[in-house]
Amino acid sequence: MFCDACVKNCVRAIDGVYMPACVNPKHQVPFIGRKGIPTQNVMAACNFDMQFIFSWAG
Repeated sequence: MFCDACVKNCVRAIDGVYMPACVNPKHQVPFIGRKGIPTQNVMAACNFDMQFIFSWAG
């Protein structure tokens, strides 16, 4: 349940997601995720104007 009082002083939000990755078959092994497809972990932060202020792939 979302609560405005819980985020009263919050200025940013951050989350991570695994995105599908296109990787040369010779180099795919380190990128194979738990579902068996190549993925890349991406972390991103945005402000409450929905503007990305930081992203990191790794």
